Amino acid sequence: MEQALVLISIVLGVAITFELENLNRLVRAPNVRWHWAQLIFAFFALMIVLMFWWMMANRADGRSITLGEFLPIMGLLVVIVLIAAAALPDRVPEEGRLDLGEYYMVNRRYQWSLVLILVATVGGSWLATLFTRYGFVQGMIRGWGEWLPMLLIVWMIFADKWWKVGAGYVAMSFIPIAWLSRTL
Repeated sequence: MEQALVLISIVLGVAITFELENLNRLVRAPNVRWHWAQLIFAFFALMIVLMFWWMMANRADGRSITLGEFLPIMGLLVVIVLIAAAALPDRVPEEGRLDLGEYYMVNRRYQWSLVLILVATVGGSWLATLFTRYGFVQGMIRGWGEWLPMLLIVWMIFADKWWKVGAGYVAMSFIPIAWLSRTL
């Protein structure tokens, strides 16, 4: 796993680089109209990168993994890099304004669909384990921390009014509390 962690670190480093380069470009541009929704998504994307790396680093048990075991991880890495690349615009027009609120509304389905792919893959795997151990009903009850975020992400895909986006972000702010409670 140690060699795989090196590659994972490199790929996730690329994701962080995309975000930081785009942030630098936006901060330096005089014609950017900032908006809270896209900035929160960018922060959320950065947290996804960090949480995934932390999860993989804690998994390093010293044993080697096969290519077959690594390929699904690589698929998730591709999705994470796409999330980070879309988190902030990579171009600022020379003329006119770049409105991050407009960018959010135009790209929200793409951005949140990528997040849904990631969360459904990781969370779906855990839900399948719970269903196998406890049955469907008990699995759903014990797995609320997995399916609830998926429902919120679906909400965010279709949230087309700012109050809906705000409500979705407020609801999503409780997810890290649930995840952190597992490690405390």
